[in-house]
Amino acid sequence: MPTTINDLSHSQDVVNPNSVALRSYARLLRGWQHGRLTLHYANESITLGSGSQHAELKLYRPWATLARMFMKGDIGFAQAYENGWIDTPDMAHVFIASAS
Repeated sequence: MPTTINDLSHSQDVVNPNSVALRSYARLLRGWQHGRLTLHYANESITLGSGSQHAELKLYRPWATLARMFMKGDIGFAQAYENGWIDTPDMAHVFIASAS
């Protein structure tokens, strides 16, 4: 069962997953105000947000992806997807959940 964080904007600590990668992503995305985003890495999952739109993102190379996103923003995210470092069943849902 994924860990759920409903309001990360008021939370200083990210609850549980053991994965440092998932905790790092949760901290980075703690301002996620729209929709729900479930991040999967190894055998763990964490869900951010509480909106009605739901998206899923699988992390295969989380540190490379974070570095690319920090250096190049949205282009870095696209490059990570193109390189197979992240994946999603439906990329449109990722963008819809982030904008809803």
